[in-house]
Amino acid sequence: MLRSRQIAVWAVACVALAATTACSDSSNAVQAPSTPATGDTSHTAPTTPTTPTTPSAPANPATPTTPTNPTTPTSPTSSSWTFCVNAGNVCLFDGLRDVRLADASGTRSVTQEAFHQVPCAVYGFDDQNPAPNAALHCDVGAAKMGTIQNPQPGMAGMPATLTVPMGSPGAPGPRSKKVGGSGVYSDFGAFRMQCSLAKFAFDDPIVYQNQPNASHLHIFFGNTAVDAYSTTESITTTGNSTCSGGTLNRTAYWMPAVFDKVSGVALMPAEATIYYKSGLNVDYTKIQPMPTGLRIVAGDKSWSSTTKNQEHVWWECTDKDVGFSSVIPNCGQSVRMLVIFPQCWDGKNLDSPDHKSHMAYPIYSNNRFGSKCPTTHPVVVPEITEIFEFPVAKGATTANWRLSSDMDKSKPGGLSAHADWLMGWDPTTMQTLVTQCLNKGLDCGVNFIGGGVELYQFEQ
Repeated sequence: MLRSRQIAVWAVACVALAATTACSDSSNAVQAPSTPATGDTSHTAPTTPTTPTTPSAPANPATPTTPTNPTTPTSPTSSSWTFCVNAGNVCLFDGLRDVRLADASGTRSVTQEAFHQVPCAVYGFDDQNPAPNAALHCDVGAAKMGTIQNPQPGMAGMPATLTVPMGSPGAPGPRSKKVGGSGVYSDFGAFRMQCSLAKFAFDDPIVYQNQPNASHLHIFFGNTAVDAYSTTESITTTGNSTCSGGTLNRTAYWMPAVFDKVSGVALMPAEATIYYKSGLNVDYTKIQPMPTGLRIVAGDKSWSSTTKNQEHVWWECTDKDVGFSSVIPNCGQSVRMLVIFPQCWDGKNLDSPDHKSHMAYPIYSNNRFGSKCPTTHPVVVPEITEIFEFPVAKGATTANWRLSSDMDKSKPGGLSAHADWLMGWDPTTMQTLVTQCLNKGLDCGVNFIGGGVELYQFEQ
């Protein structure tokens, strides 16, 4: 296992997302808040890519007009409230909740449903002022939950009906703005952003394409319309987006759901942090944009070792050092799952029968620009790292947490960690972040894609 590889990537990553400026390569920051304020042939031009047909998939039916496994809301409008912030600040929270702007007594208020954050100000509530000339504050209700039916009751120990958090409706249009400036030179190109929960579904548009309810339960981030029938065309042209950039980034990111085996409740994820990087000692001048239609799976859902983590996948805590854990650790604050994706493409296939063979990891070196893609996979694309975080409630334990893909119930939870990525970027936006950040060896920080353009996630 390349422990030095993992340490180097993490040190360079600098996940202090509260800062909007770029991070130094020498940063030792390893704790991110849950909310933000290769060979010499690597330049080879790819041939026309093709997507192989998955042998087990039936003929593509018409895309359904309703979700393949809809989540039924169970949470009414909030009747109890928890103080969030005083007016003039941003109210931050996990999940979909009712939020109210109220006077000190709470008798005069206006309420809205929101996901993750709301400016605690009159303008954040459609210019409605519930109590002119009074001091105002914001309260939040409980996270909204729903239920989803398990098509295979008992699978991985999950009940027939699961309680799951409700997702964000996402942004219906592009979200970018001109801000000027450029990234900070670091000799290591990097761009980072965040995505909110979009939905829970027993779908997998890569492994079980056109087969609804055939997969273990997944948590999806990004494209809100993703389902078992998603195609290259649908993922790039339909659906809102819960990521920075809005519909400029309709990419779908997903992982197995984390659930409590005792309560049968799926855990609420914090914002997912997504990195696009040049890769460890990879020649960043040769990185090419992701091709439209590319699909990537990283991690091994059949992993069984409890003493050694997967080479590019591991668990960690935000409040203490537990090393690179192969299982869900006992954390007091938050649990994180980190997945590093392969960045060497064969230049021909957008997918492969095993959903992995068309991609490869570089042959790593400690020398500058010494890491090379194998000759079989000569095209260098950005290295994606997906970081999923799950807050631990006060007084709770992670001992009963499991992944929906943990089929061996005799083993600890988390061994089957893996994640997926389905390209849905606007091509021009992807081209900009590659040429203006990665190809220049710039750390562009949070949401800034270079060329004076910044993406944003929530209404401003």
